[in-house]
Amino acid sequence: MGFHLCIVGWLFNRTAGYPTVYPSAKCGTNHVGIVNYGFRSDFNEKWDAYCYRAKDVRCDCRDGFIGDGYTCIGPLLTVLEQHANFSVFYFMLLNYANTTGEGLEFLNLLSDDTTYKTLFVPLNSGFRDNTSLTLSDLKLHVSVNDEPLLSSNLTTGTIIASQAGYSLSIADCINSTQPLGSKMVNNTMIVEWDILASNGIIHAIETPLMVPLQYEHVVQVLGAVKASASVVTIGVSTVVAVVLCIAIAGVSYYYLRRKNQGFQFRYLKAELEDEEPSPWEERSPALVSIPNPIYGAHSSLYDEPFEDSVNGEDFSDTHGIFAD
Repeated sequence: MGFHLCIVGWLFNRTAGYPTVYPSAKCGTNHVGIVNYGFRSDFNEKWDAYCYRAKDVRCDCRDGFIGDGYTCIGPLLTVLEQHANFSVFYFMLLNYANTTGEGLEFLNLLSDDTTYKTLFVPLNSGFRDNTSLTLSDLKLHVSVNDEPLLSSNLTTGTIIASQAGYSLSIADCINSTQPLGSKMVNNTMIVEWDILASNGIIHAIETPLMVPLQYEHVVQVLGAVKASASVVTIGVSTVVAVVLCIAIAGVSYYYLRRKNQGFQFRYLKAELEDEEPSPWEERSPALVSIPNPIYGAHSSLYDEPFEDSVNGEDFSDTHGIFAD
């Protein structure tokens, strides 16, 4: 059967169920074939019905599309464009194709209908916090081998060479919340299998893949960090040296200025001593030294009695103080 529906319908012999063509957690818990609900005893149950044409009608598909006579499937880029949950990944492809020659070559590779590719395409919800991918990251999502790898081919331990030059590995999911038999590719969950295209097949994954960080790139990053640190160290050392030189120059200038000021003071003093007195100095009275009559007088003043000196000839009593 070519159907893959999650809609329960009435089947023959009073049973109900629906067909699946690839494992899906939401449709029959990854069961492939007829998901049978068994014999139904209540005819009043509301189930859908599968209708078949009495006469077979076949349709032709246009160039680049393939079909089974009833439906037509386009190439990988058309499927990406029409799938709403793949729009972020699809527009990244277009952006690189419009801006770089390598991106355009990669887009032409996906458009080529002479080779078959397997794509692991992340859902839009996996691009958190405006995650961006490099062109190498985009190439990591595409296989090299010229054949579509269906879910039945992607068993645990399968290694797939990618267009980015790195390998993709298939492993069992170790998350206990996921259905039994779920698979991962490079540590991201495969959420939907086998989306067909005319030139390949798509498997939807939960989050985007990214190429591992190369050793050379790590060395370059560390070198850039060291270079930046050296520049900062040199800059700080230069500033410290300049500040130190300014401080030394300031101290030296202050010392010389103080020294010159002392010399100039003595020089001015010497000049003032040689200059003529100023007018105010001429008007000032001369200082006279008056000896103390007690301590500075000669001792001969006390050699003679006071009376003899009063009666002496040299004393003139003009006012008659000593008269009777």
